[in-house]
Amino acid sequence: VLCGLTFPLFWFASQGWSQQAMFAWLLGCILFYYVATTVYSVPYLSLGYEMNPDPVERTRLQAWNAWFVAGISLGLPWIYRAAQSDFFADTMTGIRWLGGLCGLLFVVCALPVFFGCRERRDAVAERAEKVPFWTGLRQTLSNRPFLILVLGVVTTLLAVPALLGSLAVYINTYYIFDGDTKRGAAYAAAFTTFYFAMKFVILPFAVKLVARHGRIRVMRWALALSMAGSISQFFLYTPHAPWLQFFCAILLSPALTCFWMLVNPMKADCADYDEWKTGHRRSGSYAAVANWMEKMAMTVFLLFSGVLLDWSGFDPALGGNQSE
Repeated sequence: VLCGLTFPLFWFASQGWSQQAMFAWLLGCILFYYVATTVYSVPYLSLGYEMNPDPVERTRLQAWNAWFVAGISLGLPWIYRAAQSDFFADTMTGIRWLGGLCGLLFVVCALPVFFGCRERRDAVAERAEKVPFWTGLRQTLSNRPFLILVLGVVTTLLAVPALLGSLAVYINTYYIFDGDTKRGAAYAAAFTTFYFAMKFVILPFAVKLVARHGRIRVMRWALALSMAGSISQFFLYTPHAPWLQFFCAILLSPALTCFWMLVNPMKADCADYDEWKTGHRRSGSYAAVANWMEKMAMTVFLLFSGVLLDWSGFDPALGGNQSE
């Protein structure tokens, strides 16, 4: 509910404000929104850890989760393009209406999760000894397999293809399509839609691969393929043949689908390992620490992508007439 209320606020900054006022508004919205997402995501993730004790079934459970995420993600990248539709008076009006609709969907889709799911060990947890916060945090951070896993996630987030994220619209718009914002947004959205559509094909095979070869081996394959896909972007994003960028998705989608499908079950395994070592079950602590580290990595990545734009000499006032 908090996510649904805070998300639309981003788009209600006035275009007449100074840059300082705009920055202060966006900073406030980001702080409120990410506090809200943390309040939601920590119990959500830890609930996923608790729903099944079997390692193979945990992987299948996360595959179903990824299936639904891919489904909603097919439409997500088209929001910016839809906001530029002639149906709205201008782009800001469009994004305000669509942002409000997204906020409503947050609430409608999230409530059944918490009303419809139950923890596997809720009775045990209620009788468990209460561990002080800092003690629990220290014990969580002393779990070596967990730290190795989270370090792998963080480095993947930092190295995850920039063109798949915040820089894709800029590169398509100003490098490939000479400042045509509608074509740039449409191409970036089409790429992301194609990327997520591939997940529907990949997920069943990924589950079978894990059952046959194990998580570690499949994770290594995924990371190697991800590296190849990331390097390919430097050659396949070209104004001479814009469609070549879709070959990047053919490499990246299988790689990152397998990677993200395996990460959360592995975190649950780390919580099992901790319970075996200490006698305490702290899924929420593992969800919270991993979530914080991942958000910090994403923050650094987004900050660096903005710095990259400045270093490149990009000037929004020039439109499609950017320098080489």
